[in-house]
Amino acid sequence: MTDSSETYKCGCGELELHHYDQDNAAFAEEWSPSLISNLGPTNAYGVIDFYRGVKPLNKSAEYVRISDDDTPESVIKLMNKYWKIFDSRVPDLCISVLADLDSKHLDGKQTASFQKGLVMAVQSNKTFLITHGLNAGIVPIVGKAVLMIENNLLRPHCIGISPWGYVRSHYNLVKSEYSDVKSHVEYGTSDVINPKEPISLNEDHTNFVLVDNGMRNRYNLSDVSKYRDEVESLIKLSSKKGGCGVPVLTIVYGGGFDVVESVAKRVESGMPIIICGSTGRAADILQRILHFKILNPSLHGFSEDQTTELRFSLEELITECGDDKMSKWTVEYGIKLLKNVKNSDGNIKCVNLNDEYGYRNLDEAIASTLVHNSTD
Repeated sequence: MTDSSETYKCGCGELELHHYDQDNAAFAEEWSPSLISNLGPTNAYGVIDFYRGVKPLNKSAEYVRISDDDTPESVIKLMNKYWKIFDSRVPDLCISVLADLDSKHLDGKQTASFQKGLVMAVQSNKTFLITHGLNAGIVPIVGKAVLMIENNLLRPHCIGISPWGYVRSHYNLVKSEYSDVKSHVEYGTSDVINPKEPISLNEDHTNFVLVDNGMRNRYNLSDVSKYRDEVESLIKLSSKKGGCGVPVLTIVYGGGFDVVESVAKRVESGMPIIICGSTGRAADILQRILHFKILNPSLHGFSEDQTTELRFSLEELITECGDDKMSKWTVEYGIKLLKNVKNSDGNIKCVNLNDEYGYRNLDEAIASTLVHNSTD
């Protein structure tokens, strides 16, 4: 019934007190992943009105809770038909920011350069953005960058594709079966981040796709990155193939093992990648891969010393996850992913946010990618 290391939690990560339990029927058998799913019409959708403390923020966002079994095509339909993201101005570019939840080690100079460069790029192009949507790491900086664009006609949609089970107070977003599609719910946002505890949604996003695979209180095991990869792959496909025909540019800022995995998939599919150098964790590992490629472009794979270095970095990345990690996340799997990145002919570049004109480096990298990239 329960996780052996945390006896107050179910195997899915949820506190027992939040589980439905009629005469203990829900706990009559040993927990297994197959017990998680209870599919039915979504019960969380509409418009979020954000507040902080007791003060309304006058900020709202459309949202929907979906199952990880729902097709990415349904998300594209949602964006088009119901959220009308492409109605007023068809975007030239989707900027997807891959990052982690670490707010403690953000560097002020780097985040300022990142924010300014992102604002410059968004003002120069018709864009929309996708993040993990939680109020942690670089994502609040992305949200503030969107708000810095004063012209509402130029301000892009900022979409959070977030794990339902890791959203703080997600149960407050559940509505009665008689609620209207456009009805509003109040949601209290917070900057509080505690280890192994859910995190608030970021109030500066315009839309949220909350993906539910049944896991609770565990970010990586929610496996939202896999679903997000599929949605963004569909966005870049031409409309003739069922997509949106919008190029997707991935920007990596920090990140965990899930980001390494996503980058490997995206490089293979031809998505351009910008690595924000020296921002930690996955970004630093990927930066080293690009350096190794420059040192010896003809080498297929890595030298012995390079492999030793990467093994150490991957072990650190995996150890940081604790028990919140996918079973396939091993050092050997990580080395395989990194080899695929190094050996690819994909469009990957690294920008330095630390120098005097770091913001310009990011803006120019985004502009260059837009010029040279085309959809499938």
